[in-house]
Amino acid sequence: MEIKECYGILELEVGATREAIETAYCRLLERWHPDRAAARGPAAASEAQRMIQAVNDAYQTLIKIAPVAGKPATPQPENVPSAAKAKPTLTAWKAEQLALARQSAPPPPPPPPPPPPASPAPPAPATPPAPTAQPMKPVPPPAPRSPKPPPASPRSSLQVFYDGLFPPESPRRRFGPIIIAVGLVLFVLLVAKCVSKSPEQLQADAAKHIAETTGRLTVKSNRPNTTVEATRIAAAGETASAARNGTDGGAAEQVLSALPPGRYTLTARSTGWPDDRQEVTIEAGRTAEVAIKFKTGSLHLESEPNGATVRLGEEELGKTPLTIAQLPPGELQFVLQYPSWPAFPFKTTITENGEATATAHLPNGKLVVLSNPPGATIRMWGRTVGQTPQTFEHVPAGLNKLNVRGKDFPALDVSVTVEDRGEAKLNLELGVGLPLLDPAALLRDVWVPDNPDKLAPPADGLSGPTQPQNGIIRNLHRKRLYETWQHKSFRYSGTVKAYDRDTGQIELAEQKSELSKYRVLVNLSPGARSNKDLSALVAKGATITFYGRLDAVEESHWPAKVITFEFSDAEPLH
Repeated sequence: MEIKECYGILELEVGATREAIETAYCRLLERWHPDRAAARGPAAASEAQRMIQAVNDAYQTLIKIAPVAGKPATPQPENVPSAAKAKPTLTAWKAEQLALARQSAPPPPPPPPPPPPASPAPPAPATPPAPTAQPMKPVPPPAPRSPKPPPASPRSSLQVFYDGLFPPESPRRRFGPIIIAVGLVLFVLLVAKCVSKSPEQLQADAAKHIAETTGRLTVKSNRPNTTVEATRIAAAGETASAARNGTDGGAAEQVLSALPPGRYTLTARSTGWPDDRQEVTIEAGRTAEVAIKFKTGSLHLESEPNGATVRLGEEELGKTPLTIAQLPPGELQFVLQYPSWPAFPFKTTITENGEATATAHLPNGKLVVLSNPPGATIRMWGRTVGQTPQTFEHVPAGLNKLNVRGKDFPALDVSVTVEDRGEAKLNLELGVGLPLLDPAALLRDVWVPDNPDKLAPPADGLSGPTQPQNGIIRNLHRKRLYETWQHKSFRYSGTVKAYDRDTGQIELAEQKSELSKYRVLVNLSPGARSNKDLSALVAKGATITFYGRLDAVEESHWPAKVITFEFSDAEPLH
């Protein structure tokens, strides 16, 4: 191997000192250590082995010729054969320590002066040549791992711990090994037992332990909504424990588990029944059973009218006719309520182990509702119940309120009192709900004062339905009259002046307002003309009240100055 190649392997410049060569040697041995390369695979391990061999060969060659710091290097030929390939035995760590020691060591002291000669000194011998630097012995190759300072022995720590447990002067010291061995065995067994069980097994073990150390109580009742409460009777000196409850909503069969052994007071409750109390003994690992039997009777209940909803307390039992089983014996108060009727309380007595029969009479009567015209919608009790004419066989006795509305008529709110087992009748004139016509107010609203410069008021809005029938326009504002008053239904009352049986028209007596005279013409409906009582109503001088549609308001021909109001489809009001 050539000298330059050796320097290159050690990553040094030519002529490097001995110290530099040793430092580079140790560094490269650390880099190519077999343990580091083994983790990267077989190829990396083979490459590391080759590089360690090359580094050792380069080191063996250069250490022989390397100069010491401050001294010239021993001349060597350009090509010097490499030293024999001896197997290295020196570790990288020792080589690094040696290099550091050499760098920090002080230079050797100078030799002492020679003693003075006793006789004339002979001629001084020739100065011996300076001793040449001896080459350093080859550094053996490193061990497979970089050495580290040996760790402290744990014997001292264990000894201190052992002396703390068993002092030398303690008589237990001689049993110390046995005690420690037994403790270790127990610890290992406990850990093995815990680790070997799954969470499900541990839970099952806990449940088994609870079942073996506590008891269960099964409660069966003849009432489906029974609630139970178990209270442990505390012994002398014990603290009273909280009561244990069964199913919140109650049930015919319930189970109370994990009860500590002892005597218990069991309380069973059912709505409407007296509480039932018993004592029971609970034993560990066993199940106690208790049967609760509430005393009961039954009732067959009817009502007049049937179909009423029956309640006992907050519980709804059904609709009459109804047979109710499992009722507490004694006097009970039920509440019956027919749809939209007031609630009706009803008392009866229940016999133990028997069936009672009772009929509850809800005070009611009959109601007949008529209207003119017929076909009006009837609302009662907050809902629509029919149309006129209508007969109600059962309405609650007392004051009843109705709302009756016909087509083109305002609604009428009426009240009627019905006696128990009696009959009431309503005959409603829907027209009484219409507004009453005041001709004087109408004229004031549409009147146009006379203008000497004009024969008629403005002609705007006079075509179509606002155009007068008689073609006269003078003091009436036609558009306002049409939009506000005409073709609307009104009531009116006046004195009969004449009646034309052929046309069915009634002429009422003329009247006068502050603006003009006016008369009213009434055209009866076909139904009203066929009324057998009409003759008495339309007799001359009779006062008639009617309702109808105001179809026309016309100015009279000059010079009468009488305004005409004309009604159609009129119906007399009785």
